[in-house]
Amino acid sequence: MHSKFVDPKVGDTVALISTHSRAPQRKTIERVTATQIVVAGSRYRQDTGREVGADRWSCTWVEPWTDKTDQRVADAAAAATRAATLKSLHARTMAAMAPLSPHGDTWTDAQVATMVEAVAAFEVAMAPFRR
Repeated sequence: MHSKFVDPKVGDTVALISTHSRAPQRKTIERVTATQIVVAGSRYRQDTGREVGADRWSCTWVEPWTDKTDQRVADAAAAATRAATLKSLHARTMAAMAPLSPHGDTWTDAQVATMVEAVAAFEVAMAPFRR
């Protein structure tokens, strides 16, 4: 979402947003002109927040920092935590299944116990994120 800046000042906090990252970055305004602001060495339009000179496919813009931005940063951190948890559990599950061949071997009691532990850990880790 592109936001119009209302009376920006040098030192104001803005959110530098890119489609290549999960969370906005907190930056400060370095310089203000009549129609542009300078953030992190790049110029952005005050009316749209888009980078000056970028084409319509530009994927970096700035917005005023708000409480909603703080929430987006917290949501991105929670998503990163969930992704790391799932990756860890996936690795444990694959390690438990590694000795199995695709030819119908049966699981040992130890492998079943490891799978049960992995599922239990997953349930505990995901509980805070369930609604």
